[in-house]
Amino acid sequence: MTNKKREILVHKVHLKLKKMILNGELKPGEKLYQEKIAEKLGVSRTPLVKAFQILEQEMILESIPRRGMIVKSVNIFDLLNAFECRQGIETTAVRMVTTKITVKEFRELYTLFEPFFNSKRIDKTTYMKADIDFHFRLVQLTNNNYLIKMNSIANVFNDTYKDGLVREPEETLPEHMKILSAIETRDNCLAEEYMRNHIRKSIEKIRQKIADIH
Repeated sequence: MTNKKREILVHKVHLKLKKMILNGELKPGEKLYQEKIAEKLGVSRTPLVKAFQILEQEMILESIPRRGMIVKSVNIFDLLNAFECRQGIETTAVRMVTTKITVKEFRELYTLFEPFFNSKRIDKTTYMKADIDFHFRLVQLTNNNYLIKMNSIANVFNDTYKDGLVREPEETLPEHMKILSAIETRDNCLAEEYMRNHIRKSIEKIRQKIADIH
């Protein structure tokens, strides 16, 4: 097998494992047995070990002495750290995107929230998907591989945090629309300010939850 083919196989195994973790097939705290997973995925242990290493770097798996490789359990402190990182990543991203976004790309972002405009009661599961897609796609539009990589790691905690949305859709929907309005008018300073405030409010909410625990 050539190096290129090995890289492609490792990438495929990495994506499969990541999907299994995000959809709950592999549970937080679950120990991963190489032989069992290699057989399930139909691969040898070599690409599997390399995929494990990538997932550990992404903080999705963790290696614990005498226990082996396990799926990382996400807690509210991890979520706080992730949101603090996201504030820097996404304010940078929105500033970059606002100056170069196309009409088609803007419509793609805007239409994510259209189903909720006239809803008396917003379905949280559906809204959470739109919320995740909006923030993820916004960073993708920068075409900056470093931002995209860092954002992917930070958002894993968002995807796996068991309590779901940090704030109610009725609170965050108007904030998303303000961000989109600033993007549409290509006001990158205002878009950056709106995004910073948007994430700051979520950080404050998480810190309040932590304070209530203690």
